[in-house]
Amino acid sequence: MSMYPQDPRQGYSQQSSYYSNNPYYGQPQGPKNSNVLAIVGIVLASLGLLLFWIPFLGLILAIAGVAFACIALGRGQLKALSITGICVASVAALISLLVTGGFLVRSVVDASSSTTTDPSTASASSYSSSASAESSSSAPTSTPTVSPSATATPVPKQADLSTFHEVDDRELALIAKSPKTHVGEKIIINGSVTQLDSATGPCAMRVNIGATYQPQTYYYETNSIVFDSSDDGKDKCPTLEPLVQDDNVKLWVMVGGSETYDTQIGGSTTVPVFAAFKAEIQ
Repeated sequence: MSMYPQDPRQGYSQQSSYYSNNPYYGQPQGPKNSNVLAIVGIVLASLGLLLFWIPFLGLILAIAGVAFACIALGRGQLKALSITGICVASVAALISLLVTGGFLVRSVVDASSSTTTDPSTASASSYSSSASAESSSSAPTSTPTVSPSATATPVPKQADLSTFHEVDDRELALIAKSPKTHVGEKIIINGSVTQLDSATGPCAMRVNIGATYQPQTYYYETNSIVFDSSDDGKDKCPTLEPLVQDDNVKLWVMVGGSETYDTQIGGSTTVPVFAAFKAEIQ
């Protein structure tokens, strides 16, 4: 038997005191602060900077990077990383915006240059009927026209095809630049028929031309008007009769001058005019 009475709390006082004095004992731990938004922001910013040369894509990635980095900064996630993400994404967004803007401007310019005439205005009967009328065609007309009598030199119904010569790109460019100074020259060109329908009539057509044959017709870049030299005013035009729109053709033509007419998007354009003596589908 013990000589001293035992306290029932003996042996537990220290343990109880430890837990009661521990400020963290019994308190729930809060969730750890995630850094996912900061990481996503810097990744998107980096991708935007790497892909700035792709219109729209680089801009979208950069803007998304700015958004994620700003949210991460507001939530106190990896402050240095978030600020870096904002800076990188801002630079990427600026560069991508310039690239995207340039792409849009170029698209509009290309669309404008490829749209040459309103199909409803092309006609084979409204080209001026004399050399003086042809020379005054600098004023835009709503109904561009083509006819053998329009050229500054008489157009024969037939011609010796052996007198025609092939041209190179430079020579054709000079003709297209100043058709009136080359009136009467007999050349061989290639091209793609862009319009030959009820609007142009059976004796005239619009053709994108080039000096050499191109299997891919979109490589023909110079717009022109071509009319049948044998046109007698009665819609009997055997040279152009076999042709239809989108044909890739080789043409034996004589330079007839130029024509100015309204375009589909407004304004006017001036193109060379040729009289065709032979047309060969390629």
